[in-house]
Order: sequence, then structure tokens, then C-alpha cells
Amino acid sequence: MKYILILTQEVNNKSVEMLAKSLREKSYDDYTILIFDVKCTQIAGDYVLHKPGSNNFSVQSIFIADIALVIKRTWGPIRTIALQLCQQLEKNNVLILNGCQFIQWSHSKILQYHTLPALFPHTVCFDKQFLLQIKNDPLDRAIEKIIDKINILQFPMIFKTDEGCRGDGVYLVGSKQDLRNLLQKFMFELQSNSQSKFRNGFLLQEWVKTHANLDISNYFRINIINGKAQSSVQFQLKWEKSDVNNYKKLADFKNAEDKPIDLAVFDSLQLKRVVSACPCQDGVIGADVLYDNENKMHLLEYNDGPAVSAIVDLAQRNNPEINNSAIQQCFNFPDEIAKLCFLLIERGLTQQKTQTNSAINHQNFSNRFWGKPNEKLMSRPTNITHPSTKILSKI
Repeated sequence: MKYILILTQEVNNKSVEMLAKSLREKSYDDYTILIFDVKCTQIAGDYVLHKPGSNNFSVQSIFIADIALVIKRTWGPIRTIALQLCQQLEKNNVLILNGCQFIQWSHSKILQYHTLPALFPHTVCFDKQFLLQIKNDPLDRAIEKIIDKINILQFPMIFKTDEGCRGDGVYLVGSKQDLRNLLQKFMFELQSNSQSKFRNGFLLQEWVKTHANLDISNYFRINIINGKAQSSVQFQLKWEKSDVNNYKKLADFKNAEDKPIDLAVFDSLQLKRVVSACPCQDGVIGADVLYDNENKMHLLEYNDGPAVSAIVDLAQRNNPEINNSAIQQCFNFPDEIAKLCFLLIERGLTQQKTQTNSAINHQNFSNRFWGKPNEKLMSRPTNITHPSTKILSKI
């Protein structure tokens, strides 16, 4: 018996259940679909053990060689634990959906920007090395060193921690004083907590206005499957003041006008550029983008686990029986993921890993893509004709 293993942190998560259902329907009993809680999973020799309870009789074990594919569906701090487990399995020639190199790359907003700067809004990065340089400076001096480097940006601007998902660590900063307030909080937490979410750095990014109400932002999630745009939705975000400070964080938005979007509404060349630039060309990727007032598409980030249930729920909310391609594409999202999973299994265990490792290998990029902040990182290059060229030439 061969297994497809879904690693998650909530075995009853709606997205996980939808994905498992599609996999079971298309497996024709050739594969057993297992859902393991990553917090209760470990590798022991040639086996993966799952112990969800305190009772030793509840332990489930599977032979690593019998695992055909692993799908990681985690978020927040648990992402790191799941990635480490996947890396161990990948070393044992187990196929990981999207590949561990891409997954690790996608967890870093700074590394994404350094790799493909021309796709993003204007951005200034402050990486871990820079933070080490200013860590022991007086607080006011450290903050001024940061502010001195953002002269290419105007207020309001977006503050993002390097790590984080689902809006965690993302703030809208309206003035220099707001930024100082946020940086004081950031620097204090960094100095007092070695596990702070700020520890790997942060970036400041041009804020792109997308709604008449300045407290609302629109963006699009483009779902990419096997190197092609499969579906898209519009999400709305709401900003609210953070405690007594004036900078704003993301808040729950019950009246958000989220909806499926027909891929035909996007400029085809800009859409192709974002899709083809993604280093993983045989996985399931979510590309978050937005348009500025000049109708230029900007990439916000690639993520390795687009929410299945959020996409399908929007299709169901708009009635999947209506003859609408945008709704139908979203409704079919989990089935298309399942199709790709079995296609990857048929291709063999090595092709995806070879492609992804080649694409993400840091040595394939110029030295400007990593290291301490300098003037080359303060703005996007102007001589890049197509940011995916360096990546695709290596695949």
C-alpha cells in the first residue's frame, strides 16, 4: 500500500478535509490518504510515527519507502516544525509537494524580494545581519539608522516582518512618528526575546492605494497549479489602529467584498510575468498581487499553501451552478490540486526536486540578492527585462 500524507496542525481543518476528499475520489483505491498532526509526528528509523494521544496503542506507523507524496498544510510557527520534518523525508527520497527548497524560500519575504525585486512595490529590506549591527546601539540611534535608509519611500508605507503569515507582523504606518512608535516596540522585543518574530528582519514597502477608503485594501490571490494560473479571487483587508499607537494592523473584516475573479480580467503579459517568475513551476502556489493607479501589477508574495476552503467557499457563496468561469475555476481548485499530485507521483521522485533545487540555489543569483542592506537594495534594478530569466534558465 502506498500513502499520500498530509501534514497539518489541525486534522479537522476545512481546507485539509476538502483536499483529502478530492485525493480520495481520484486515487481509485491505489493510495491511502492519511492526515497527521505535525505536532504528534516524528521519524524513527525507517518509519514515520503518529501518536495523537497519550496512549501508546494509538500510535500509527508507516514505512517511509511507502510514502508516495507529502503535502504540508501548516501556518504560523508550526510551519518551521513541519518544514524540518519534510526536509528529513525529502532526504529519504520522499516527494514533497512544492519541494522543501521552495517552501523554505517562500517563508522569507526578504529573500523573495531580493530574488525578484522588479516584481514588488518599492521596498527597503533590513535583514538579520543589519539588525545585529545595530542591536547594541542606543534605541534612538538604532531607529534613526533605519529611518535614514528609507528616503525612497513616502508615508503611508507598509511594515512587514520577514516571517509571518495570515497578516501577522504586517502594519500600515502613516507617519514618521508612527514608524518610530512601531520600531520602539520592535527593537525592545528584539533585545528582550531571542525568539521574537522580528529576529530575522523586516522590510518597509511602498503602500499602494487600492480602495477609496484608506482603511481598506484590495488584493488578488492568483492560484498557480503546475506553472499555470488556475483561478483567482479578490480579498479585502481592513486596517485598524493598534492599541494606543497610531500605526495600524490588519483586523477581521466581516463585510469584506471577497469574490472569485475571472483570470481574463488581468493583463495577460503581467499575469504571465508573475506566474512564470515563480521558482516552483510544478507545485501549488498562491501569488498575492495588487494593481496601482497606473494599472501596473505588483507582487506581494508567493506562498506555498493557498487556503483551499477560502477559495471554494467563495465559489459556493456565489452559487457554483451558475455558468461563470471564475466561480467554476475556484470550485474546481481542490480537484485540480489532486490531479497535480497524482501527476507528480507518476513523473517519479526526482524531477520536481531537481527543478526546485536548481531554481532556488542561492548561487544562481547575483550577490546583490543577499547580505547587508546597501544602496543596491534600496531600489529595484532598472535593467531587468524579465525577472524570471535567471530562474527559468536554470530549470
